[in-house]
Amino acid sequence: MSLNKYFVSAREKFGNRQFLYVVIAVALLFAGFSGGFIFEAESSCPDVDGCVNLGYGGVSELVERSELPSGEIELFEAQTHKPTELDAADIYEEVRPSVVEISVQRDSKVGRTRGSGFVYREGGYILTNAHVIEGSEKVIVSFYHGESIEAEIVAKDHYGDIAVLKIDTRNLDFELKPLEIGSSSDLRPGESVIAIGNPFGLAGTITTGIVSQVQRTIDPATYEDIERAYPIPAAIQIDATINPGNSGGPLLNRRGEVVGINTAIMTETGQFSGVGFAISSDLFDKVAESLIEDQVYIYPHIGVSGHSVDAFLAEERGLDQSWGFLVIEIFEGSPAEESDLEVDDLIVGVDGERVLGIEDILSYIVLEREPGDTITIDVLRDGETEFVDLVLGERPPIDSTPIEQTYNFEVDGHLPWMLIGTVVIFGTVIIIIGVFFIAKRMGERRKGGL
Repeated sequence: MSLNKYFVSAREKFGNRQFLYVVIAVALLFAGFSGGFIFEAESSCPDVDGCVNLGYGGVSELVERSELPSGEIELFEAQTHKPTELDAADIYEEVRPSVVEISVQRDSKVGRTRGSGFVYREGGYILTNAHVIEGSEKVIVSFYHGESIEAEIVAKDHYGDIAVLKIDTRNLDFELKPLEIGSSSDLRPGESVIAIGNPFGLAGTITTGIVSQVQRTIDPATYEDIERAYPIPAAIQIDATINPGNSGGPLLNRRGEVVGINTAIMTETGQFSGVGFAISSDLFDKVAESLIEDQVYIYPHIGVSGHSVDAFLAEERGLDQSWGFLVIEIFEGSPAEESDLEVDDLIVGVDGERVLGIEDILSYIVLEREPGDTITIDVLRDGETEFVDLVLGERPPIDSTPIEQTYNFEVDGHLPWMLIGTVVIFGTVIIIIGVFFIAKRMGERRKGGL
């Protein structure tokens, strides 16, 4: 029997009025059951902040947070509350006026170099890399419309490769607009990023790419002109093309926020090979504020050097695991020496956070701790777990003053042939040593100081 015939038969049997009562009763009964289910769902999760809405396709489903793995909650909320991403062209148009070219005049023997920077704060403050302005006699900041002005160096931090410049804004015929700073800790591998700078002097160049990885360290050996003893922590690895001249320029997310300062590349040719690095905003923002206020930033210091452990080092040293940080040396007079740390201790945790290598330790103490803070270091020693309390000290400053050397190659107006021969032989020896040094470094493990 069809549904239509069924209703006709029912009306004939009960009459129109009685049939209407039956329909209303059935509808109320159905509504009651539905309301009971809804009430039960809501009452089982009365605290909205304690619930997660797993609704899809317009259907709402509240579930208690305690019933879901934390990773699933974070992933769902990241997907449903994801801020709107802007088009790269729109971002470029918005931020371009705040990205600058930096020209550095050194002495006549070295000539001029170029880099990038961006407006950081009101009052004419501009950020760039410390290595861009190293050894400078004069620093010129040029804007996108062609106006140039000399800048003063407020302060430099060689440990983080960060420099703060300042320009006099009183005579500018336009208003400086600081770029918005985002949180680099929110970045995820695979996320789109934008690099803007002046590679090879090509002003206002934009390139795009992705975050290849986060929490990298930039090795001190990446820099040839500045001596560093400590890696730069919490760096961002990117595949957006950057080249000489990009240093100091902003790395932006797709919301137009600065999340890094483009700083270095890993290459065997001198040109970009797909691996670039940016100093994270979580680091440079912290350092830059201190440079502006105090002209210095003091890093926390442990006072050890060593190696991140891999499978080969674990086998060589007879270690039970292939991760952690192996202490090779404890510096004299350091916080480590004053604590119970020992050479050959394997650091596997700090304040309850797991340590896979030097990157984890440096990122944690630099971003989360200050000199004077007490940390608890988990170490493996002779097969046993030990907990060592250590009061962080202050990292010793770098003497970055260039040593000026002059050479007089002329004797009575002539260059002796003996001197030419000496230079040739000496140069050949240096080249040979350099080749062996590079080959050796290619095989070295990740190491550094804390």
